[in-house]
Amino acid sequence: MNVVRQSLNYVWSVQEVIGNGATGTVYKCLAKKTGAPCAAKVFNSQADRRPYEVRIREIELLKKLSHPNIIKLMGLEQEIGSKATVLIMELCGSSLYEIIEEPENMFGVDDITLINIIQDVCAGMEYLKNSNVVHRDVKPGNILRADKGSGGYIYKITDFGAARELGEAEQFVSLYGTEEYLHPDIYEKAVMKWSSNKTFTSRVDMWSLGVTFYHLATGQLPFRPAGGRQNKDIMFKMISEKSNDAISCYQDLDNGSLIYSNELPKKTRISENLKMHLTPILKCLLQIQQQFMLSYDDFFKEIKELVSLKVRNFLILDSSFFSHFNSWHIVMGSQYCEEQEK
Repeated sequence: MNVVRQSLNYVWSVQEVIGNGATGTVYKCLAKKTGAPCAAKVFNSQADRRPYEVRIREIELLKKLSHPNIIKLMGLEQEIGSKATVLIMELCGSSLYEIIEEPENMFGVDDITLINIIQDVCAGMEYLKNSNVVHRDVKPGNILRADKGSGGYIYKITDFGAARELGEAEQFVSLYGTEEYLHPDIYEKAVMKWSSNKTFTSRVDMWSLGVTFYHLATGQLPFRPAGGRQNKDIMFKMISEKSNDAISCYQDLDNGSLIYSNELPKKTRISENLKMHLTPILKCLLQIQQQFMLSYDDFFKEIKELVSLKVRNFLILDSSFFSHFNSWHIVMGSQYCEEQEK
């Protein structure tokens, strides 16, 4: 049954769900006057149970933020009937999580795609940092791909339900985020439920970025205990006891050994040259002690150097002899070149 819901200026079908979260559901919606497609985030009863200052925070932040790589708030509405709060936002396409789940990305995305994602996501994160905003739930599911008018894609950070204003030197104690992407200090309190007086800075987003970039580059999470996220003790052991150089760890069997690695896997779609540049960045992001992470300024400088590298397609002509004639096969490849913009 196709149930239609609406606000004063927008209408949507409950069958056209774009995404679900802890505090609401996002639907594809249409503007009543123009028919223009948008996204409507309809808050649920769980959102209403949060303190008022927490409920209003996402709305107030989105009103202030304006950047090509940050999801755009287009309006604030109230659903007719339920009176639920509705955020109207620009409509994007798939999330990076959905893209990683596509069969061709089983071993990660390719060079060009990864560099474009890193460039856009870090541009958005730099804007947030300069705006004194910490996101606190960075992950592939909260990064959306949108079509550019001139072709190609642009990537946008979304879901600011956990975000708050926080200077780089300030700290917070509240717990937000998604388990596999949590900094070890937050995992200790939020998942393990261990008593701790630790506070957190905006740099916890950097750990989440490291996990996200590893996931995109390889098609798999960097820390993988046997049994997955249900094996909380082993997951915490993996992330809290790793060396400074380790960027991944897996366990094949229950009670099996933990196998750490300082390198990206051999079986990926990205080039060896890109791996060489990306690996030290991942090591700097996946640091247990926040004070040993790169500063945001140094991190953004490293990223700008990374994305300034060029990926060029080239042709290889392969001469083969078949039945007394030469056949020239054109093979497409890619060469990763360290050529700066001129």
